Amino acid sequence: ITGAYAFTDYRSKGQMIAPVIVDLVTPATGGELSSFNVYVACSRAKGKQSIRFLWLPPEKLLRTHPCEALRTEMQRLRNLDEVTKSCHCRPQN
Repeated sequence: ITGAYAFTDYRSKGQMIAPVIVDLVTPATGGELSSFNVYVACSRAKGKQSIRFLWLPPEKLLRTHPCEALRTEMQRLRNLDEVTKSCHCRPQN
């Protein structure tokens, strides 16, 4: 027997766990399983090698970005990163 812990995707926030066994079922909050649920569950793992699924989610959920707002925010942060580097990483004379 191997000891283990169980977390909901909400309770695992901020935790890095290895290995992770993901059991994706209908969310406890109701509604349908979304790509965001898949993202949260998988992002708790320390690496993709440590993720195992009890049930494979529909492929559509694995290939869909969690949400457009998150995609837009990530692009905004990448742009800010480039601006910051160009302003503060100039060679000193």
